[in-house]
Order: sequence, then C-alpha cells, then structure tokens
Amino acid sequence: MVVFILKSSACLAIFLLFYKLFLEKHRMHIFKRYYLLAVLVLALMIPSITFTEYIEAIPAPTSIAPVEYNSAETTEPIAKDTTTPEVNTTEIDYWPVALWTVYGLGVLLFSLKFFFNLWNIARNIRNNPKLKIDSLINVLLRDAVVPHTFFNYVFLNRQKFEAHEIPKEVLVHEATHARQKHSLDVLFVELLQIVFWFNPLIHLTKKSIKLNHEFLADEAVLRQGSTTPDYQSILLVFASSASYKKHQPSMANAINYSSYSSIKKRFKVMKTQTSKKSILIRNLLILPLFVLVLYGFSTTVKIPKEAETNTILQEGATQMELWEFHTLADKYNAVPKEKRVIPPGDLKRLEGIYGKMVKKQKAEALPFPECPDPKSSNQEGATNMQVADYNYLAKRFNAMLASNRNIRIKKADINRLEYLHGIMTQDQRANAETFPDFPEPPAPPVPPSSPDKSEREAAEEIVQYIIENQDPYDNVRGNMRLSRDHNGKKKHFPQKDHSMIRTVEEVKNKNEVIQETNASKQTLKTKPSRHIASEKEKQHTKLEQSLSLPPAAPMIARHVNTDNYSEALKKSIDTYLAERKMYNEAFSLFMEKQKGSVEDLRNKYNQMMGVYHNYAALAHKEGKFMQPVPFLQTRESRVNTNTPPAPPAPPKPKSPLELLKELKKDNVKIILDGKEIDYEEAEKLFEENTFSRVNVRKNTGGRTVLEVSTE
Repeated sequence: MVVFILKSSACLAIFLLFYKLFLEKHRMHIFKRYYLLAVLVLALMIPSITFTEYIEAIPAPTSIAPVEYNSAETTEPIAKDTTTPEVNTTEIDYWPVALWTVYGLGVLLFSLKFFFNLWNIARNIRNNPKLKIDSLINVLLRDAVVPHTFFNYVFLNRQKFEAHEIPKEVLVHEATHARQKHSLDVLFVELLQIVFWFNPLIHLTKKSIKLNHEFLADEAVLRQGSTTPDYQSILLVFASSASYKKHQPSMANAINYSSYSSIKKRFKVMKTQTSKKSILIRNLLILPLFVLVLYGFSTTVKIPKEAETNTILQEGATQMELWEFHTLADKYNAVPKEKRVIPPGDLKRLEGIYGKMVKKQKAEALPFPECPDPKSSNQEGATNMQVADYNYLAKRFNAMLASNRNIRIKKADINRLEYLHGIMTQDQRANAETFPDFPEPPAPPVPPSSPDKSEREAAEEIVQYIIENQDPYDNVRGNMRLSRDHNGKKKHFPQKDHSMIRTVEEVKNKNEVIQETNASKQTLKTKPSRHIASEKEKQHTKLEQSLSLPPAAPMIARHVNTDNYSEALKKSIDTYLAERKMYNEAFSLFMEKQKGSVEDLRNKYNQMMGVYHNYAALAHKEGKFMQPVPFLQTRESRVNTNTPPAPPAPPKPKSPLELLKELKKDNVKIILDGKEIDYEEAEKLFEENTFSRVNVRKNTGGRTVLEVSTE
C-alpha cells in the first residue's frame, strides 16, 4: 500500500510539474481542464498496471533429495528452540493500528466538511427566494456574499441584485461556470481529497482545476465584448472582498476565488496569445511524458519461459487435482456399490480429473468409484426418488392429455418416463401413476418427388405443341385443357383466349406446364375420363360472369405489306396497339392478382375503343379495313364449352355529315382547322368528306363543339 501511494504521488507530481511549466500560462483552457482530470485518474491507474516479461529459465542445481534433507534439517532447530515463537507472539506492533486510526479520523473529518458544505448550499437554496432565468436559477441571499455558483444555481446578494449594482460581467462570469458544469470537476476532486486527504498534491491539483475554471469564465466574459481593463478593475474590487468568504462554500465557483498572486496570472493570461503551432507542440509533448511515467512507475513481472511452458503443457493432473480426486474417491468408495449414489457435480469433477491423469497417476491413485448400472438386474426396482420423479411426470402428462388441448411433449421426457417405468418392480408400477397414453407422433412430411420420365416427356410434348400450333391472334395464358386426340389418347392442349394478342414467347415456362400436367393427371385418377374443367377455370369463368367485365379488345387485321398505307393510318394502328396492350395488362393484373377495379377496366376499355373507332374510320376511308381472321376451330377447342364467343364486329363509324346533322339541334359550334364556320358552309364541305380528324367535345359553357381538320 505504501509503495502504491508513493508511486501514485510521484506520477501526479510529474504531471503537475509539466502542467505548471508548459500549459498553465497559455490559452488552451478547455484542453487543460480535461488534462487535469485525466492526470488524477492516470496517477491512480499507472501504479496498478503490471507487465509480464518472459525470460530464459536457469536450471536449478538442487534435486528433490537435498530439498527433503534441508527440510528435515530445518525442523530440528524449530523443535529444539521452542521459546522463540512464544516471545514473538507476546509482542504487538501498534504502528499499523495507530496509522489506520489517524487515516480514519482524517477521512471522517474531510467527509464531515464535505457534507456540511452540501448541507449549507442546500439550506441557502431552500430558505431564500429564487429567480429562474433560462436554465439558470438565481438564489437571492440576504447575506453580503460574493457571487458564486454551484451547478445551475447562482448565489447573489439580494439587495445589490435588485438595485442593479452587480456588473453584467460578473453575471456572465457566473453563468459560464454553470453552463460548463464546472461543479462536476470540483465534486470529483473533493471526493478524491476525502480518500487521499494526507496527499498535498491532491490539494494543489484542486487549486489548479479551480483556477483554470476562472480562466474559462474570464475568456467567456471577454468574448461577450467587455474590455480587458474594465473587467480587470472589477476583478480587483471583488478580490479585495475577503471578508465575504465566510459565507462562500469551498466547493462553489466564486469570482474572487483566486489570491492576489493568482489574480496576476489571470491578468497575464488575458493578454497572452498562443499560436496553434505552439498548442500542437505542447500537446505532442504529453505522449513521451506519458510513456516515461508508464515505464517508470508500472510493475514488471519476470516469469521463466520453462515455468510458463510447464503450466500450459503440463502432462497429467496437478497435485491439487490429485488430492481432490483422492478425497472424493475415498468418500464414495467407502459406500457399498449397490447403495452408492454420486451427485452429478462430484461425478463430473471425478471424471474430469480422471481424464487428465496419465497412466502412472491412475495406477497410483485410488480406484474410480463406479456407480451401479440402473438397467442391470442387480438393482431391485427404482429408488424412492426415481419413483417420485416418475409419478410427477406421469401425473402432469395425464392431466395434459385429459384436457383435450394441443400439447407439446418433449421426446426427452417420454424417454425418461419409459426408463423409469422399465426399472420399476411390479409392486411399484401397481402403486404408481398410470403410464400416459401418448398419441402416435405425426408422420414426417414426404418430400416432393420429381416428375418421372413419362411426365417430363408429356410436358415437353405440350410445349412443342403450343409452339407449333400457336395462332397469331391467340392468347396463351397457360390454362391447359385436357382432351383426347382422334385415336382417343389423352392430351393437353392450350385454351384459346381472344381477350389479348400475344406472341409465342409469352407462354408459361416449362416448370409451370409440368405442374399443371401433374395436377391434371391426378384429377384423372379420381374422376371420369371425359373432359372436366378444373376448379380454377370454373372459378375464373364464374368471376368473369359475376363481375360483368367489359368485352375483349377487338383485334386488327392488316396486309403483310403495308407500304401503300398512309402515315396517318400506320400511326393510328400503332396507337391502338399500344392502348390495347395497356388494357390487356390491366385485365391480367385484375384477374390474376386482383389489382385495380372493374370501373378502372371500363374506363380503360372506353379509352381504347375511342382510339379503335378513329382507326376504323380512317381504314374504311382508305379502303384498307380488314375483318380479323376468325379463331382456328379444332375438335379439341370445340370440346371446351366455357370458351366465350367471339366479340361482335365494331359498328361502322358515322360520317362527319351524319354527325353534323345529329348535332344540329344542340346548337353545335363548328371549327374547321382552328377557325369557326357556320352550319351551311360546314354542310357543303362535309358532303365531300375529306377530313383526317373529327372530334366532338363540350366547351366550358356546356355547348357542343365539333372539330374537324384537313391536315
């Protein structure tokens, strides 16, 4: 303990000396604050640090025999000179008792002083009026005190505060103490001073910490715009009020804390300008200082490498482990094997030590205490503890099974019950709880089997059939229809759907076809061989009928060579195909993933049909309109009674003259190429029917507008 205190004091003295010489007089106050707190912690930690150094082992010149001889030789003088220990035991060393008594009194006195200061501060806060400004609380005292701070409480003289006689600089100074939590540093040092009250270096460190707090507060005041001479004169006034210090607790931060010598330091620091380069150099000097102190005052332990190797690579059990094994083995070997019961903890320890022992140690040690085999015929029935364990488990599971609820039973509990029930005698079983009637465990799930060769061949045949017989106007959604060919052999054919125009690449992938093929084959095993639509297809048809979906999008047929088509007709065809694709995608999302609504589908359908009528009118005008090729009717497709009929042909669009006559009664407004014309002029022009675009709309006033264009 004395060595630790000396080393700790030496470390703290070196750190404080470095602070006084290189840091205190320079304007780096925030860094100095944390430096002073850190050196207090390091001074206590460094002496406790221990480094281990492994050195080469020196072989011992002595052997075991001389050691036994020397030990025997040393016992002779001790046996003859029996008066020496009696004389030593009568002497009592009072120095340790006296030193610990003095230390305890010091701790008691400093603790009383610490708690008295806290009580004094709490009493002033409780018994005096308080005024809260932002996060600070001004405590107005009747006593003539110098302004001081403790955490967020600023203690001021009430008379001077109400008369506005306290300078603004003083209030800023004290507010800085409160906002920067300087009281935490002071409390930390005060607690250390209680433990190390005998160490004057703690007191010196406390003075340096509080003086640095004043540096920080002074710097904050000068940053507020106060002039240095005016602020220095205020400091001199408060420094002369030494008679007020009797009302100031020692753990508070006060503006007049510093003595006259410290006031000179504060004045000098206010005028000092420290460059960034100087600050960096002084900070870097701390690193070699720390390494020097760590190397000089830490503890180094030297251990021979041979000893280290022996401790790690030691063969066999140690002497302590052998002694422990001997004790436990002697204890349980004394009990007959039939009645021997070893607790799990002792049994585990015995097995662990026995496993470490080498052959020689096992040969010299006591025999391992074997336990009786519970399954052997030598044991007559189960023990009372085993019977009680069985009754507890059986009663619990019988109650669970009787409740007819879903229960979870561990396999380990079942194995335990079966083991206990097996070793019990007939009488024990008759007096024990009934063995629970456990239900059979569920069979493990059968892994899905891969399709056999015939199924794969059938799936590949389906895909090949789709590719070879794909109608250019056919939509293949992957719905497969089961039918028979001309020879009566079962085959799967795609169901044709006129709602969309798609290409061969949109067919479902092979895996989905295989799955639907397997499902169809499974259906045929339980139903007649005639074609029956799957449940999914029935639900699909029923859903379409119940929702009254809009009809399918009409198809467009055109010549293979469209070079003689006008650009307007080509553009109208492309526009319609784009609208139809958007509608078909929306229809698929609604049917397959229930995205959207029927109202949205109707709006998209009406928009698409408006584009289709524009195409049809232009195609009729140019003589290029062609009816779509009807669906390829085969025997297999006719079998499906659920196939919806083909959509009706779209009505022939009205000519502009017919539209004009129908809209005459609505007081129609006629616009030709952006210019308004009257009805008579429009009637003459519309007879020629040379317009490329016709549009009917309502204007903001609700009047019908007929727009025509020749461009």
